[in-house]
Amino acid sequence: MTTKNSKHFEVVRKYFKNGCLNQSDVLLSLIHYRLPYLKNAGSILKLYNSYSTEVSSCSKSILVSNYQINYSHALAMKQYLNEKLNKFILGAFLHGSLGTNELVHYSDFDALVILNHSVFQSKQTLNKAAIALKKSEKIMQKMDPLQHHGWFVITEKELDNFPINYFPPSLFEHAKCMIGENTFQIKYNNLSALNQLQSFNSYCSHLLNNIKRIEQNLNYYEVKSLLSGFMLLPSIYLQLKNPEGIFKKESFSLINKSLGDKEY
Repeated sequence: MTTKNSKHFEVVRKYFKNGCLNQSDVLLSLIHYRLPYLKNAGSILKLYNSYSTEVSSCSKSILVSNYQINYSHALAMKQYLNEKLNKFILGAFLHGSLGTNELVHYSDFDALVILNHSVFQSKQTLNKAAIALKKSEKIMQKMDPLQHHGWFVITEKELDNFPINYFPPSLFEHAKCMIGENTFQIKYNNLSALNQLQSFNSYCSHLLNNIKRIEQNLNYYEVKSLLSGFMLLPSIYLQLKNPEGIFKKESFSLINKSLGDKEY
């Protein structure tokens, strides 16, 4: 079931992506990229402050190892976060191939940031944090010019009702902490079978829509985005029976076991 809180935080995440909440904001960003952030800060603060505590049926202790690998782009990001965003971050984590140090030439810069309460003290602190976070994506793009997503963003309030569909808790087991807290507690509710199925069908529809666009001569960025979507499909499917999520690397062998050869 989609709750009022989860809908609110979807909007908050949209804000941190580029400040834009609607089509007119996109046009506004063409004048100056900061304008949507300034325009929508008040609305985001209201949404954040309207959060109401929900009863969660599950809890999990999270322990993430500290990042100790000397990969240049990860170290550059760690330094940037310490200099520009340290006081706004509860924790920042590398996941995916960066977290496991299994990079290939087309790897994305996969990273999650948990923003603390101080980000939402005022419009000024919200703008400062959002714009600094957006600027940090230049480091991601230096690693991969075809980077098809930015930060995964979660707020400190959401630890009491963790969005497991957005960031499956199992990913923490393969992640590395760049800065901030590497031990904390999350609480969450497992989605109903119906909601899980709806989420899976929605993801499939997204991929089908992208397939239809192939005839439009996709550019390199769009091709990588499409292929990345398919590489994630086994994890999304397996999450139907594993609410805490399945690590993408492990999903291919697991789905092969759960399906017949023809289906696979």
